[in-house]
Amino acid sequence: MNTEILVIGDEIISGHITDTNSSWLAKNLFVEGFPVKHITAAGDKLDEIISVLKNIQKRSRLLFITGGLGPTHDDITRQALARFFKKRLVMHRPSLRRIHNFLASRNYPVPKCNSIQAMIPADFNIIPNQTGTAPGFYYQTEKFTCFCMPGVPSEMKAMMQSFILPLIKKKFIPEIFRTAILKTAGIGESLLFEKTGRFVGGPVRVAFLPSAAGVDIRFSISTGEDPGGRIIKNTLRDFRKCLGRHIISNKNETLSGTAGRLLVKHKKTIALAESCTGGLASSMLTDLPGSSAFFTGTVVCYHNNIKRIIGVKKNTLEKFGAVSRETALELAWGIRKYLHTGLGLAITGIAGPGGGSKTKPVGTVWIALSDGKKSCAEKYRFWTERSANKERFACAALHLIIKFLKS
Repeated sequence: MNTEILVIGDEIISGHITDTNSSWLAKNLFVEGFPVKHITAAGDKLDEIISVLKNIQKRSRLLFITGGLGPTHDDITRQALARFFKKRLVMHRPSLRRIHNFLASRNYPVPKCNSIQAMIPADFNIIPNQTGTAPGFYYQTEKFTCFCMPGVPSEMKAMMQSFILPLIKKKFIPEIFRTAILKTAGIGESLLFEKTGRFVGGPVRVAFLPSAAGVDIRFSISTGEDPGGRIIKNTLRDFRKCLGRHIISNKNETLSGTAGRLLVKHKKTIALAESCTGGLASSMLTDLPGSSAFFTGTVVCYHNNIKRIIGVKKNTLEKFGAVSRETALELAWGIRKYLHTGLGLAITGIAGPGGGSKTKPVGTVWIALSDGKKSCAEKYRFWTERSANKERFACAALHLIIKFLKS
């Protein structure tokens, strides 16, 4: 069944707002058995929206629209749908009362312009909005069903989860997929493909998804093609054999999630000494629920004086510099003792865009880890963009935790 997403709003096509709705929708629709074939963005122009709707109706059975249901002059999605389906706009009194009650209960004024949000194309069905003002609505013909939701992500998600997904699973037959994931780190996308390319192209769909944390490899095949699961199982076996130590997890978890899970498994606590990352790696770890089970604390040792307090020798800084193997190791050892933890992790580097040299260019980072008995340090060279480097440095540090605990 062909399924599409249409995102409406000048703020989307102008780049002023990042469209996260279509990503969330596509991911959740795929999980429920309705893989998306096309994602389209359109501006707040009536003729443009109607033209896009005509093309979508020709090729698809299901359409999910977000955006353009607000109370202002440029929120014209309801008008476009009314014209497209040759319906008139009518006032939906229960929705109007709910809008008034919603605003009044929060001691907000009730502007007259909010009334437009209760105007619905005739014969459309209402989708209740439990978290905002504008109701959603949907319309079904013999060959086409269109769902329309607000562009506010929290409102759209609530409508999908509480109303739309249960409805479409009753009305339509989903295409069920077998899926799997292998999460890798320490190897680039190109080299990954070079190693595994011979396994790609069969009935299992394989997608390489690179990020600062590594490359996720996602696998999917419909249950109709692989009723017993043998095909996807054999494909995973081939990839595992080929990639070995580069695979850090087969769970749909973040890099920090994998590190946190291993810290709990091995009953280890950890403290961090972060220089160039400014606490970013610690933030990633503490984003995890229950991180107090393994995370003790962090020191942002940006200035050399703070590095000295943690335990880096003056002679080490003078002889080798702040960005060096020696300094990283002393930081890792020192923070472990300073905060009385099982593991100490240190990050010291040059995020850029300035501060580099011929021997230590921008993007250079040393990361060290110590458990008091053994220590290790790794050097990386990334790029020149500051925020991207900070993220890569932090992810490399989390990867070092994983490697250390797995070994």
